[in-house]
Amino acid sequence: MIFPILIKEIGYDVMQVFGDTGTCKSAFALYLTSEVVKHGKVLYIDTEFNLPSMPPESDRVKLLHLMDFNSLSSWIRSLVKSSENYKLIVIDSITAPVESRLSELKLDEKGKAFQEMYALMYRLKYYALMRKAFVLVINQISYDFSGSAGSELDKVKPFGGKSKHLSKVALFSRLEKSTPDLTKASFVVWKGRKWGRGKKLIEVYVSSRGVEARWVA
Repeated sequence: MIFPILIKEIGYDVMQVFGDTGTCKSAFALYLTSEVVKHGKVLYIDTEFNLPSMPPESDRVKLLHLMDFNSLSSWIRSLVKSSENYKLIVIDSITAPVESRLSELKLDEKGKAFQEMYALMYRLKYYALMRKAFVLVINQISYDFSGSAGSELDKVKPFGGKSKHLSKVALFSRLEKSTPDLTKASFVVWKGRKWGRGKKLIEVYVSSRGVEARWVA
């Protein structure tokens, strides 16, 4: 099981996984859900209506479909004030509702969307710390064109501006293999004080047998 390792190595906090489409991010989130539901409650918020499969059916899993940023933000705000205790919260993904919010704003107002995203991430972090929950935020990739020098990881970053600082660990999902029978991705450290940038922590395998995740650090 990988969830106990995440708690041991990262603690009750926010972990972000970002990368291109098709790099096993949602598959990993669903795998983690299937582990945690055996002994705790899970909140899975799907914002894209594009999951490869559904979370396991259980009275311990609450599945929400929230595409609108204001609805997502309002729900998280209410959650923090509630007595609900989730062991795992998954936001899959944070990108879609924020981009939707950006599309509603004028050019000189777009910074407001990232401020609102920061506030949402802060509430998630607060909930994780206060309720001893693990929060997994799935995100898309942004490219840093400020310079051509550096490694692959120096040229990418999570979508969302300064909100990335509220994740204790941010992992970049890198596609390692893609065939008709197997998809393999590695999650490597982009941000994390415990490990250097580029350190491989997790491998995810998706095949006809299902999803498997391994801690490899």
